[in-house]
Amino acid sequence: MFLGVFATVVAITLGYPSLPFGSQLYYAIGGVNINYLILGIPITTLVPAVFNGVIYGFIVWLIYSIASGAIGGGKKTSNQSIQQNVSVKVEDKEKAVQTEKSEDKSDTEKTKETNK
Repeated sequence: MFLGVFATVVAITLGYPSLPFGSQLYYAIGGVNINYLILGIPITTLVPAVFNGVIYGFIVWLIYSIASGAIGGGKKTSNQSIQQNVSVKVEDKEKAVQTEKSEDKSDTEKTKETNK
């Protein structure tokens, strides 16, 4: 969101250099009026364009973030259900229970035999 607005505002400001905030900020921080060129563009036009891009990009990003948070777009909840299939073989459990019972019986029988 920010980058799209930034690039658009920079391009608009390069074509219309007197767009508010950029040039005022440039001169407020002590920008000098020189004809130094960067990529064929005067620095007195390029720097205010970048300032405008940052300022307007931040404003649009902030409004977008607040609006998406207010309508619930910022918190994405999904109605996803997770299913898990578990296969259990009953035969194996029954055999294990029977084996445990027979072992318990043999232990109790051994105890009875030793008590006699």
